[in-house]
Amino acid sequence: MQIALIAAFASILGAVIGGLAPMALTGLLADILGVRLAATPAFASMGLAALFGLVTAFVFALWPLAAAERLPAARLIGAAALGISGIRPARGRLWLLALGAIALAALAVLTAADKIVAAAFLAGALMATLLFLGCAILLIRAARRMPRRGGPLFRLAISGIARPGAPTLSIALSLGLGLAALTAVTMTEAAFSSRLDRTVATKAPTFFFIDIQPQQLEPFRAILKDLPGVTLDGEAPMLRARITHINGVPAAEAVITDDTRWAIRNERGLTFAAEPPAATPIVAGEWWPADYQGKPLVSFDAAIAEGFGIGLGDTLTFNVLGRAITAEIASLRQLDYSSFAMNFSTILDPATLKPAPHTILATASATPEMEAETTRRVTDTLPNVTVIRVKDAVVIARRILDRIGGALAAVAAMSVIAGALTLAGAVAASQRRRVYEAALLKTAGATRAQIITAQGIEFALIGLVTAVLAVGIGALGAYAIVTFLLQTDFVFSVPAAAIPAGLALALAVSAGAFGVWRALRLPAGPMLRNA
Repeated sequence: MQIALIAAFASILGAVIGGLAPMALTGLLADILGVRLAATPAFASMGLAALFGLVTAFVFALWPLAAAERLPAARLIGAAALGISGIRPARGRLWLLALGAIALAALAVLTAADKIVAAAFLAGALMATLLFLGCAILLIRAARRMPRRGGPLFRLAISGIARPGAPTLSIALSLGLGLAALTAVTMTEAAFSSRLDRTVATKAPTFFFIDIQPQQLEPFRAILKDLPGVTLDGEAPMLRARITHINGVPAAEAVITDDTRWAIRNERGLTFAAEPPAATPIVAGEWWPADYQGKPLVSFDAAIAEGFGIGLGDTLTFNVLGRAITAEIASLRQLDYSSFAMNFSTILDPATLKPAPHTILATASATPEMEAETTRRVTDTLPNVTVIRVKDAVVIARRILDRIGGALAAVAAMSVIAGALTLAGAVAASQRRRVYEAALLKTAGATRAQIITAQGIEFALIGLVTAVLAVGIGALGAYAIVTFLLQTDFVFSVPAAAIPAGLALALAVSAGAFGVWRALRLPAGPMLRNA
């Protein structure tokens, strides 16, 4: 009866927390990111979150209740000291548990904005759970077969890993997933920041100059030529245009991927050129002749074209200064936007756009001591020209990156906190067993310091294995994100790996030390007499 009441209370508490916590967490993340969120129906959000809480509580409470169901009342009372681990529920209860888990997964996928991403996340979480579970089982088997060598404290710790009711599985599962997520977030942020620093130091220009009028181009070149340590990197005509149709279909109605939808939302800069840019290699098609005179042709970004589902010979319609221009795709180019260089996703042939009013975009590199002088000379002579320092843009990008990383780290930290609470619950559930073991050890002559040390070694070994596996899984996830999503180089960050690993060891050792300290506070005599 008590177990049933506890399970019911846990379900209600999970529903309440599930309804309120996401709202508070959403507000916290909005404050971290510095954005304002649109108003959403509070009752709908709380109802959905409460449903998640109820289903989750049902799934996780069913196993111990079903295991306790198979024990007679007398043995169940005696099992309070030894736990009920190792007892499998009846087959019918296992089917019910499986249905509950499927319902929880289906609820997560069906209510997600991107169902494919949600399904992939669930699959990854399931694989990670199986890995942590398998690793913990292997550790238990290795502890059972390990020769009993070394000092008595070490032997006691090794035997504690494999004893019935040991916290090995609880530590691995409760801390592993949260620490793996935290590792993935910190390593992804570290890899992207490293790439950003390398790009700015080696590839990025110092300045972008915008809104140069064609008649101001020669005076602008003369200014930069007179400044020592300043080099003009490139220049190109620029117009503003918007994609209105894709193969004759209105852009708003075309079937395109979400990651390329940004290309049709607003006006974008485009240019025209007689020669292909050296920094963006052609991956399909051919460039038009320098003296081309014919129907409008366009060279387009290959990645955006793939998202649009178009290729060579297809057409794009642009609204350029109120005029509709339909151009055929003659070539596709591979662009690297992370280089901070001059990149145009859209380049038209000169015969089509050269007569249109346009401005000039230019980039230049300067030594640090000449940056202020370059800005002053250009703005004093050509006040209409806008000067943008790449360093300023990088500072803004890094600030945004730090906010996003902080928000994701907060979510991962919530997982770690939930794991720590689960670990505390597991330690509390086995408290009577710990009191009994501590009583036996004290009767055998062990001191408090020896018992605490042995318990610390036991939990430290389990935490170390969990930390190594969490760092490995997190690094693998970060590698996939950085390589395939961000399309940049992955760099293994030792500090990013050390933080989750140290956190795992600290939480595991703290839980073990606190549990045995509470057990040692009780006298051994009454416990042995009532055993």
